[in-house]
Amino acid sequence: MALAWAEEKGDKPLARGALALYQRYPSLSPYGILRELKAALGPELITGARRQQGLLHLFHHYCRQGGCAGLSGEQAGCPLA
Repeated sequence: MALAWAEEKGDKPLARGALALYQRYPSLSPYGILRELKAALGPELITGARRQQGLLHLFHHYCRQGGCAGLSGEQAGCPLA
């Protein structure tokens, strides 16, 4: 929210600060699908809140929509499907 507001208002110092904070924000405790993603992909992949949000986005907009269904070979056993 702060980043969007700062960009709208042209406040570059606030925008940089908000982005830096977001990039450093630690991971939340795994819950629900994040727990499954962490088990499937390994804890080293999920190193912060930003990556958690990215994985949730990929899961909801790709995996849940059948994105893994078209894979073949080693990728056919996608742990997120």
